[in-house]
Formats: sequence, C-alpha cells, structure tokens
Amino acid sequence: MLKSLLYSSSYFLWLFLLIYLSLLPDLNGPSIEIPYFDKIVHLGFYFVASFLFLLFIEKTSLNKQTKNIKIFSAIVIHLTIGVLIEYLQENYVSGRSGELEDVFANFLGILFAIIIYHSKWNYFSRPN
Repeated sequence: MLKSLLYSSSYFLWLFLLIYLSLLPDLNGPSIEIPYFDKIVHLGFYFVASFLFLLFIEKTSLNKQTKNIKIFSAIVIHLTIGVLIEYLQENYVSGRSGELEDVFANFLGILFAIIIYHSKWNYFSRPN
C-alpha cells in the first residue's frame, strides 16, 4: 500500500512538473549553449515520466495488465501529452514554439524507459 502511494505520488508529481514547466512562457533567461540541450531535456523528462508510470502500474492493482498493454499505455499516454504540449506551446504560450523534433525526443525518452524497465524486469525475473 505504501509503495503504491509512493509510486503514484512520484508519477503524478513528475507529470505535473513536466506539464507546468512545458507551459511556462519563455522568460528570456540565461540559456545553455550546448547543442541539442533542449532535446536532451525532453528525452530525460519523458524517460522519467514513462519509467515512473511503469513502476506505478507495477505496484498498483493495474499490474494485472499484460506487458503489451503496459507498453502501449506508456507510449500512447506520454506521446499524447507531448503532442498536446507542443500544440499548446505553438498556439497559446508566449515565446514558445512547438517542434516536431521535441516530439521525437519525447518518443525516444519513452522508448528508452520501456527498454530499461523491461531489461530490469527480465533480469530480476530470471530463475537462478
């Protein structure tokens, strides 16, 4: 029960942070001059969100889902959030623009989370 609450809280807090930071207007603050840094940030944020989502599902009653449904859910939910955020940035957030490259970076983060999660799951589930 406590683990379930921990994982669900972690996931939803991270998701809130991801959405909140993504929808802030550009404040023209200091920028980091590392090539593709923003894509790395997108990949990292969606990696963490997807990984926490998979842990959340594993530790709750939703765990009865099959492995394929978990993977499909992680992809659809987080890719949809990413596309919606890019749409909102392009059309409603001052100083921000939606980019297809950001959606691709989000997708890579989601895929890496699924790969790492299932590599861990398969490693610890093997018989000795």
